[in-house]
Amino acid sequence: METTALYVEYIVIGMETLSWIVMSIFIIVGDSFKEVIKYCVSNILSSIVVIIVCYVLGLVTDRIADKLFEKRRKNIKDNFEFQAQTSIAIWEDYSNSSYANFTLSRIRILRSTTINSIFIGIPGTFLSYKYFNIGLSIFTIVISILVFFGANSAHKNLLDNYYRKTHALEAEITNKSKKTKHNTIIFPQ
Repeated sequence: METTALYVEYIVIGMETLSWIVMSIFIIVGDSFKEVIKYCVSNILSSIVVIIVCYVLGLVTDRIADKLFEKRRKNIKDNFEFQAQTSIAIWEDYSNSSYANFTLSRIRILRSTTINSIFIGIPGTFLSYKYFNIGLSIFTIVISILVFFGANSAHKNLLDNYYRKTHALEAEITNKSKKTKHNTIIFPQ
């Protein structure tokens, strides 16, 4: 189940990335690109290929976003002292790794959305101005900016909450293991 969720996550990230790539190509090529889009939408084989492309784009975008946000992650994680090498190990000790996996998935999607919102907003603004009007163009800019700041803020808050809960959980596990050692009764043999 968790592997399937990861595939879907990469496809979602890849669809965001593909949207700004397609809009950029549409700006460069022009109206003749509409036929390619119509063909892809109406043909099942091209739809399957698009899903594969989205998955690959999702992987690449996730790696790029991971590198771009690495400093933030380290800064937030460094606010807490962990004994475990990885945060997921703490959650597995607590038998609640599904929460950690779900939270880490949201973190990956938010950091990619932060980046993709910029790249979606630029061609989206241009296309809305070219094919519709200035009002829609301004609306596109505003929405892109709101998504950027919203995703960025949510990413930072989610990272902070994740490491705060992980730190508290590790402290709880450590305290329980200390209590267990002190309360152990040793019977003479």
